Amino acid sequence: MITTDDRVSAQSKMGGLADRISHGATLDDTLDYVYEQFQGLIPYDRIGFAEIDEDCQTATARWARSENNVHLRTGYSAELAKSSLSLVITHRKPRLLNDLPAYLENHPDSRSTRLMVKEGVRSSLTCPLFVGGMPTGFLFFSSNEPDAYTEEHVRLLKEVTGQLSVAILATNVLDYCKSLNDDEIDADVDDNGKPGCHYLGPGVVLRRIRRRRPMDSDEINESLKKSGRNSSGLLPNTGGLSHGTLLPISALKPRMTIARPIRRKDGMLLLSEGAELSPIWINRLGTMYDAGELHDWRIMVQDY
Repeated sequence: MITTDDRVSAQSKMGGLADRISHGATLDDTLDYVYEQFQGLIPYDRIGFAEIDEDCQTATARWARSENNVHLRTGYSAELAKSSLSLVITHRKPRLLNDLPAYLENHPDSRSTRLMVKEGVRSSLTCPLFVGGMPTGFLFFSSNEPDAYTEEHVRLLKEVTGQLSVAILATNVLDYCKSLNDDEIDADVDDNGKPGCHYLGPGVVLRRIRRRRPMDSDEINESLKKSGRNSSGLLPNTGGLSHGTLLPISALKPRMTIARPIRRKDGMLLLSEGAELSPIWINRLGTMYDAGELHDWRIMVQDY
């Protein structure tokens, strides 16, 4: 049973994680800290992290630590459209699988599940990570015991998921910054005038995230081709029920035209088909999605 003390402990551990990042922790350092500190709060024999690409089409394993021999290794990739992970993103909440061998029987084509069962995993808790309305990755808690996870574990994870998401993204960005050579370092500076890529604080990370360039139409169409979708952002067998391009909220631009009505989860109409997006509406959609008020992180816009 998760107690109030457990919740206080989890928040305290997140504070310790933030302190590590401010002193330049790498992605490996950050995830090792999670593995070592969350014992006793959530049961696990393995933790893995997978990163979602910028186009929200592929999840790639980037890190794993386990008490077992690892079979699902770093570099393993899967298309989200062909995986149940897409539903985890849509529902925006951790997913429980408390009988992994039974799940494999019902999904025999799931290579990732087969590899996990081979490792000795019997139950799993998958936590989606979001930053700024954009899915950025997954954190996988896995146990060798069946029925290891409960809704209480889900609630505990949801309380710290936002901080975990930013922490993992921050260390990813910092690792990238530290890999640049002198010619590639940009003009970002901290309050003391130091180059941004040498400043290991949250300010430079936020500046880089906010400055991320949206995809242009050619990049979007190329991305759709790679995923097997047509230029309308639909899989070929959908029959073309909607026409337009599905874009992540973070890729929306002012003056784009809505191709399908946008509604809140309670059914309230927000924007009608044909409405033009403004900067205010783009920010509002991101905020609403972060708050769990929208079903999807993608918006259908008219081809342009």
